[in-house]
Amino acid sequence: MSKIDDILDKYNNEDIKTVCFKDACTYTRGITYKKNDEIKTDSHRGIKVLRANNINLSNTLKLTNIKMVSEDVKVRLNQQLRENDILICAGSGSKKHIGKTAFITKNSDNFTFGGFMGVIRVSVDFISPKYVFYLLNSAYFRNHLDFSLDTSTINNLNNSVMNSFCFPVPPIELQEEIVRILDNFTELEAKLKAELEARKKQYNYYRHELLKADKSVRWINLGSVCDVLTGGEPPKNTIKGSKSDDEHPYPVWGNGKEVYGFSSSYRVDIDAVVISSIGAKTGTVYFRTAHFTPIIRLKVVIPKTKELNMRYLFHALSDLNIVSKSSTVPNMNSSDIKKIVIPYPEISKQEEIADLLDKFDSYISSINSGLPAEIESRRKQYEYYRTSLLTF
Repeated sequence: MSKIDDILDKYNNEDIKTVCFKDACTYTRGITYKKNDEIKTDSHRGIKVLRANNINLSNTLKLTNIKMVSEDVKVRLNQQLRENDILICAGSGSKKHIGKTAFITKNSDNFTFGGFMGVIRVSVDFISPKYVFYLLNSAYFRNHLDFSLDTSTINNLNNSVMNSFCFPVPPIELQEEIVRILDNFTELEAKLKAELEARKKQYNYYRHELLKADKSVRWINLGSVCDVLTGGEPPKNTIKGSKSDDEHPYPVWGNGKEVYGFSSSYRVDIDAVVISSIGAKTGTVYFRTAHFTPIIRLKVVIPKTKELNMRYLFHALSDLNIVSKSSTVPNMNSSDIKKIVIPYPEISKQEEIADLLDKFDSYISSINSGLPAEIESRRKQYEYYRTSLLTF
């Protein structure tokens, strides 16, 4: 922060201008098109249209699930994305998405943006476009936006909302230093997220290689070595939430990652593998330790032979792509699960594989808990500096 302090020492309050959006920026709304203008995304000809779903809540661009429209759709010159444009969500089904932004780093002649989007361009040379981008992600703009949306019938960013926004503008040297600092935080967070994703892929690859069966290994249906228990209603005395107490020590699990609640009784008295069997999470595999109750939407897979290691079973099922038989309401019944086929080596080999994967799983879990905490810490640090740097 020494450089920013040095720069701040050169200026006083008279050097900080208040500029209104309409005097320094332009605001352009996106194209409109009809349903029959849409074409397949793998078409070699067409116009790519960015929408609200192409901006993450972290205000970064996501170039997946891009809409394509015919080249016959009219796109004005100012509706083509350019370097230093600020893409902003102008309206959507949820107010929390209004105001999401992404900074465009290069010209994109074949990209435009939809009618519920807008593009902001800085039209004066004494304001950095990236500085405006960070201002739009700060409390300055969020407070203006919340006030505009809460005190009128306006539910989108029209010209009136944008033109009435005024903001502080320090000298360009200070703007550039603010941008440099905030860019560094953004880059660090991106690197941490990439590291986390890389470790997850590494673990999945390693697990798959260990579980890859040679030709001598038998493959069996789960039903031949396991019983499948279906979850029911939660016990009557269940307390919902993530905390137990002396009277309710036993977890009650649904089909998600988080615990449903706790009760004074349990239904399953051994460690077991569970599989989500209804809804969007169908096919997701978890390992649950002994003394718990499964509830609806959950199947419990319990070995009925000592020749099947429970941890091996967990890793083997986790490596599979377990899919639903239905595309409308995803679901699996007990007979579907019993038909799942897994490699079935000798118990000593299962134990060896399970031990190796458990050790690697422990290592990855420490990274998976450490890196998100680090990312969250950097995010808070970034937001603190953003607020501090943009407070004049």
